[in-house]
Amino acid sequence: MKNVKYTTLVKPNTFIGKYMSYMAGLETPSSYDFWTAVWLTSLALGRGLTVSRPRIPVHMNWYIILCAESGLTRKSTAVDKATHVARAYLKMIGGDDVTLIEDKTIPEALEATLNLATREHGHAHCTIAISELVRFLGRERYNMSMPGLLTDLYDCPDQRRSPGTLSRGPSVIEEVYVSFLSASTPSWLAKSVNPNVVEGGFTSRVIFVHAERRKQQVAWPDADGGTTVIELADIMRHMSSQAKLITERYNGIALTEPALKWFKAWYNSRAEHRDAFRSTFEAREDEHVLRLAGVLAANDDGWMIEKMHLQAAVKVVLEVKERGARIFEGIMQSDSLVRGVDRMREVFFMSGADPLTQTELYFKLRSYFDKETFNLTLAILHELKMVQKFQRESKGAGPKTTLWRGTTLLAQQGALELIMEGFDP
Repeated sequence: MKNVKYTTLVKPNTFIGKYMSYMAGLETPSSYDFWTAVWLTSLALGRGLTVSRPRIPVHMNWYIILCAESGLTRKSTAVDKATHVARAYLKMIGGDDVTLIEDKTIPEALEATLNLATREHGHAHCTIAISELVRFLGRERYNMSMPGLLTDLYDCPDQRRSPGTLSRGPSVIEEVYVSFLSASTPSWLAKSVNPNVVEGGFTSRVIFVHAERRKQQVAWPDADGGTTVIELADIMRHMSSQAKLITERYNGIALTEPALKWFKAWYNSRAEHRDAFRSTFEAREDEHVLRLAGVLAANDDGWMIEKMHLQAAVKVVLEVKERGARIFEGIMQSDSLVRGVDRMREVFFMSGADPLTQTELYFKLRSYFDKETFNLTLAILHELKMVQKFQRESKGAGPKTTLWRGTTLLAQQGALELIMEGFDP
């Protein structure tokens, strides 16, 4: 698969083109520049404008996570620059009805913020920009409830009710519109986002923009990036006004006849995969394509999706899908390993003080481990002194029999985490 040349996707005099020019003198990858501009576009377009697909309109909000190992690609710089423009835009339009969240929050607090916005403005519009995803989702592998809430909010429900809390009472949020921008390392995602989050639909709603290198080395950036923050904010203001007019006159962004014909042909011929990440992503791939094509049409100030917009969107979304699959390819295997280790602990608990031969133990666990992983797990447990190893003389001239018995350390708090750390290189 060829890498997408993001600089060729948009004209220089458009908002995204000017934003990429604004970022051109910095080290951030072009893919980051493009997608952070797309996130800013979603802020300007707002909830009212949709791609007017019959019965299932597509809203223009985005969940975007920039991915690279620490220090490689200036992820935080990309998020911070986009956030700076978002602040300037909201200040310019007096956008008190849009909440900009830039720091750690918890699901209950986010829901309370949206509830308050509904009471004050009649709608719950929020844009989130967090440079470190770990600050937003938390560190506990199996205790991340924020993805579940963001999944519920993604489709911009007209109304969402929840029991709330004893102190605040029931929560009602209306006309939801939430966009999200953050950054993470692929290794943190692979360790921390569990299969329930993948299969629950959160990752299928997220655009994971994975880059491996900076677009250039810049020791001392120029003071003038060619475009100012105020200019960018003003273009966003104009785009917002146009979006409202298009919504009033045409009820959203439509497709030209050639574009609709091309989209149907693509939809009916696209490949399907069975791995967890790509199969769930592909359930929403058509929405991502339409949403991005809508952004490109708005960016061109044509406000009508043409075939070229769809072709560009398909190319970009395909790259996102394949790069995302590389990040998450180990998650399901990792979860299977956790279940196997937990089952091994149970087997030792049930055997009590009675040792098990290595053959007996493997027979009980063969559906969880291959031979190599089984032996490695026992070696890690032995090193942690969670099991004891014995040798028993065999009858006749045969080899000695290896026996294993669990110790009380298997039941200590945090034992599973300690064992899993032993698998890290």
